[in-house]
Amino acid sequence: MIVTTPQKLAYVDVVKGIEMFDALKVPTIAVVENMAYYTCNKCEEKHRLFGLGYTKQLKDSFGIKNSFEVPILEEVSQMSDSGTPFVLTLPDDMPVVKVYDELAIKVVKEIANLRKNQKTTEARYDP
Repeated sequence: MIVTTPQKLAYVDVVKGIEMFDALKVPTIAVVENMAYYTCNKCEEKHRLFGLGYTKQLKDSFGIKNSFEVPILEEVSQMSDSGTPFVLTLPDDMPVVKVYDELAIKVVKEIANLRKNQKTTEARYDP
């Protein structure tokens, strides 16, 4: 899983990271864009403070299926600073909790698929 932010410099670094992992035969199964947007409390609109980001380009360039956007949230910052796991503390109906739940489910499924494919490949080539 690659974690990035919407800025161009982060994109450049992420590309280098993905290429390095590809060379080591470590698959990238998801892209997580941190600080992707801020939802205004007054208008409920998503504001992309750092621009749209490069998740689509990463998915297209490297064939990554899963991507997730994590918003900027004051509660997450406060809980992270105190060492409290926010996904276990915030209400289940908060969008950020749903994002992390979906992320965890997708990553577990992708790892299971990788293991299954690895065993199938090993069985084919085992003398």
